[in-house]
Amino acid sequence: MAHLLKIELKYSDPKIYRTVKIPEVFCFAELHTLIQIVFGWEDAHLYMFNLGAPYNSPSIQPQDDDEIDDFFGQNDINYPPHETYLADVFNGQFKKINYTYDFGDDWLHEIRLMKKPKDDVAYPICIKGENTGPIEDCGGMWGFYQTLELLNQKKNTEEKRETTEWLGIKNIKEFEKQYGFDIDNINEELKDCFE
Repeated sequence: MAHLLKIELKYSDPKIYRTVKIPEVFCFAELHTLIQIVFGWEDAHLYMFNLGAPYNSPSIQPQDDDEIDDFFGQNDINYPPHETYLADVFNGQFKKINYTYDFGDDWLHEIRLMKKPKDDVAYPICIKGENTGPIEDCGGMWGFYQTLELLNQKKNTEEKRETTEWLGIKNIKEFEKQYGFDIDNINEELKDCFE
């Protein structure tokens, strides 16, 4: 049996989400890698899964990461991502968990278990999604939307010039071409990573 998950970036409007089908035997370290691929993240920051409220509930996070402990303090209940499987969580009482990436920009993802498909998969695949994932290190959701507004404006202000220089692109069309949601490319990356 596979897991069918909908992963949505909280506070996005319009909604940024991905629906993925994942093998039954899949650990949270692998889920972290999958989320990095399907949203176009660079895996350059700390992360944590929470079984309840973000930052304030039992977590699944790297055990040896002192930076997380320094940032949040020691969590009473902490499970290692390489040894904790989705079936341990989703075959029990949980239908929804949270994933936070980059504790500065605070990218919060809500992961929902959808109806379990009857078929199985050998490696994860993305079956649906909408909208471009945010740019790394842009200042969170607010900063991402501000960046899109700058790229969309016609007037070439100093702030727009700095933004386009930082991104290496000139306008919103180039942004969509370079960063846009491309399910075929995502699935090729997933296949290369997990096959």
